[in-house]
Amino acid sequence: MDDKVTRETFSKDVAEHEMKTIRDDGLYRHLVFAKPGSYCMHFEVVTFPGYLCYVGDMGSFVFSRIEDMFEFFRGKSINPDYWSEKLLATDRGDGHTEWSADKFRSVIEYYLTERGEPASQDIREAVEEEILSLLDDGEHEAYRAAHEFNHDGFTFDDLWDHNFREFTYRFIWCCYALIWAIGQYDEAKERTCLTTK
Repeated sequence: MDDKVTRETFSKDVAEHEMKTIRDDGLYRHLVFAKPGSYCMHFEVVTFPGYLCYVGDMGSFVFSRIEDMFEFFRGKSINPDYWSEKLLATDRGDGHTEWSADKFRSVIEYYLTERGEPASQDIREAVEEEILSLLDDGEHEAYRAAHEFNHDGFTFDDLWDHNFREFTYRFIWCCYALIWAIGQYDEAKERTCLTTK
């Protein structure tokens, strides 16, 4: 992920967003969040018993865990690891994670420096030429090259035991969006309660 999304960057993205309630009937909700007159960075949250659907510029994600999914996501901090376990679907296959060349490179470096005897300069040069030079070619090429590598008996066995994936920018953005959206919803409900007293 080149640009890390943070609470601060997300807050800037939605600084002018307003909430529009399409439906609010118990666990059946349909909320739209957008800057008036614009669809830039807009998103919608739809719930029904046991499910929450997020759709918008950052993609589509369907979660399921408890009957009221607002209760599941309600809070002040995101938990992408746990939340991703509750994902049922995304709009683009594996849309919540992507291959990380940086993670792959760090595992290769671990093999070269900390796993047994440190690799010789000759092995390091061969790794750079035969494996690391292929990182821009993608996950499959990097795996293939590492799997086939054998230089003076130096190999990368058990490479498959490592995780080379990280959460996508858009999934992390969605996580922030869910917390923020539920906060906006809760504030609106509280204002309504105060005005009706």
